[in-house]
Amino acid sequence: MFFDQHGIGVEVRDVNRDNAAMNRMVEISGQTKTPTFEYGDFVCADFDTDEFMAELDEFPEVRIKLGIGDDED
Repeated sequence: MFFDQHGIGVEVRDVNRDNAAMNRMVEISGQTKTPTFEYGDFVCADFDTDEFMAELDEFPEVRIKLGIGDDED
């Protein structure tokens, strides 16, 4: 898994079985598609790894905090 490879611990929630988790996802992202990643104020929704990395490029401070260097993909 991408996040494991980068040493990023994630809490996986099954939004199809947990209405509260679904409601939270919609609240933070404005949509119902998965995956959705939340880290503080940073939210990336309905993404693949390339899209996630591109979004992180827009938020270098989050990328640094997550420990994903520029030379990693």
